[in-house]
Amino acid sequence: MSAVAGHGLVRRTLGRVLARPDSSVPRWSGIKILNIVCGTTIAWMLLWMGVSHYWRLGVELQSQGCLPWRYFVLTTHAPATVERGKTYQYQSEGAPLIPDGIRIVKFVAAVPGDHVVVNASGISINGTLWGPLNADTLRKGHMTVQQVTKDYVVPPGKLVVLGTTPVTWDSRYWGPIDKMQVNARAYHLW
Repeated sequence: MSAVAGHGLVRRTLGRVLARPDSSVPRWSGIKILNIVCGTTIAWMLLWMGVSHYWRLGVELQSQGCLPWRYFVLTTHAPATVERGKTYQYQSEGAPLIPDGIRIVKFVAAVPGDHVVVNASGISINGTLWGPLNADTLRKGHMTVQQVTKDYVVPPGKLVVLGTTPVTWDSRYWGPIDKMQVNARAYHLW
């Protein structure tokens, strides 16, 4: 076969491959589009139901929150164990200035058996300073340094929850929460 004949064969093959199909036959029929849309919708619904059974999104709604992050992924079930140094969501109950039932995300800074000291220098856990007291926060809470000064060991079934920003309203001011208030593990996004 000559080079010219080979060139013509390539041209004819490419012409057939690249040729547009008969324009009288629609490429996308209404039924085909409907099937694709329905199939995609069902797939997304199944994915969402599977993911939302275990996870949900949490958003900090305050303009200035107690943690540096605004968005969290939360588990939908209460954790079996709660570990110091991790973030959890709990439901407020009996804390001054916070209505009962509000969901809040904070660090669990102390667990049962940990030694907590709150004084004018701030809050220390097991001898390590966690953070200072904030004069504005004390004022807003109608508290004095003397009222929040404490030295105790976290009792069984209780947790000390703390934020990291200066305006945080947390256990350094009103004491430990009940472990049963923790209803989700929180993972910060941004």
